[in-house]
Amino acid sequence: MLLEGFFPGVASNEAPARQRRIGFQELGLPYAADAAITKHLARFLSQQTRNSAEAETIRRGRSGFACPTHVLFNGGVMKAALLRERLVEVLNNWLGAESFGPLEAKEILDAPDLDHAVARGAAYYGKARRGRGVRIRSGSPRTYYLGIESAMPAVPGMEAPLKALCVVSPLEWKRGQKQSSPTGSSGCWSASRPNFAF
Repeated sequence: MLLEGFFPGVASNEAPARQRRIGFQELGLPYAADAAITKHLARFLSQQTRNSAEAETIRRGRSGFACPTHVLFNGGVMKAALLRERLVEVLNNWLGAESFGPLEAKEILDAPDLDHAVARGAAYYGKARRGRGVRIRSGSPRTYYLGIESAMPAVPGMEAPLKALCVVSPLEWKRGQKQSSPTGSSGCWSASRPNFAF
């Protein structure tokens, strides 16, 4: 269940399921609709050659799919050899479909401390926020109203719990800075009929 539920062997064009149950959603990892990590990876790699200034420098297959040349595992879950092997197997299937050879052992980079890799990244981020490191930032050019539905791993038969409304603010705003809407109202355009739960 763990292997097939979270790391299924999928084609590179299989995208994660997207369930739109309510109009507002919390910004977070897109696990709420689909637990298949390999599908999220496929979507990530298929988007790396679109709308990117670096698109020409990325190794691509015939379909335009970004084809990795090396793998560096991160996080304690990757201590399980079975999960690492499945991920490499899936990547190699995608590379073969794009007419590239499989990843060799030397292209699977050594990460000796998977348990602490994420914690070290978080600690570095904390130092960077205090001006003692390089901070990588991204943001939104305008304000969006998001939130309400929790971002959490998919659990069969369990609906995602609801939370309060949150606001994603533009990059130039400081964390925690309060803003108010000049008009006191907001609107939403959607390709499908939204359902707002207040």
